[in-house]
Formats: sequence, structure tokens, C-alpha cells
Amino acid sequence: MPLKIEVYAEDKWIELSTLNPCDLPGSISDVRLDGRRDIYIFRCKADDSLSTIYSSVLGMDVANERIREIHSAGQELVKALGKGDEPYEMSVKTERSPEPRKIRFTHI
Repeated sequence: MPLKIEVYAEDKWIELSTLNPCDLPGSISDVRLDGRRDIYIFRCKADDSLSTIYSSVLGMDVANERIREIHSAGQELVKALGKGDEPYEMSVKTERSPEPRKIRFTHI
């Protein structure tokens, strides 16, 4: 089953994307108040047993319209989701959003 990613907008959850078990990982950055960025990487395991969300440790990224390349010293587990688990919500402010937005991850 895929990992579903949604954003809260206009008083409802709107699906942004889904990642299937063999898809490449997805990522999103969160711009802090001090201007530094945290990078979150999310994936659905190939055997479909789990979806995971990690934060990059001492990382950097370069992105264009189609791809984001991430280099880091490692990753820290933020959340592991299995089928039937409650969705995981977090707030992020990307480079494009003027205000932080709620996003939600669900392993379905």
C-alpha cells in the first residue's frame, strides 16, 4: 500500500501525492525562523510493511522544478507508519509558502 501525503488548505485535507513501495523517496524542506532549513525524506518500504519519515542530519539539498538532490551525514527517524496507524502530522514552511502549512502522512 502506498504512503499518502496531504496538505491542509481551505479547511480540508487535499492529497498532494502518493508514494508506492518501489518509488524513489520524496522530500520536503522546512525553513526555520533563523533561515536554516530542515530536510525531511519520506518513503514506503519495498516490501510495503512500513512507511518512514526521516530528517536529514547536517544535510544540504539542491532542487529544481523536477528533482531534489540531497546530501547528508545521515538521517534520524522522525516517524514510522504501518497499516492502520494514525496519520502523522507536521507543520512546515517551504520556500514557496508564505506561512507554515500542516501536512499529513498516512500509510494506507
